[in-house]
Amino acid sequence: MKKQLPTSEEIEYARKLLSLDECATLVEIKNAFRSMAKRYHPDKSVDGNEEMMKELNKAYEKILAFINNYRYCFNQKPAEEEYWEDFKERYYEDFII
Repeated sequence: MKKQLPTSEEIEYARKLLSLDECATLVEIKNAFRSMAKRYHPDKSVDGNEEMMKELNKAYEKILAFINNYRYCFNQKPAEEEYWEDFKERYYEDFII
């Protein structure tokens, strides 16, 4: 059974929770998570907050699931064709009314 991809709303929530810009590299995402984890981890900081740490972990997992699902193709033509197929598969259900 194929794992459900995060919705666009889940990705947006996760992005904001981790204080990420709309465009970010994998390194920036990891650094943002680590920075927030240092701040909220219940065992590592005075401001430790277990619930916030759980939310940060979920957000990070959602973003990684989103990123890890990208298919990389180094041949221009197939990449352009597959882009729309991937787009429809990812977001079609978000736009069904």
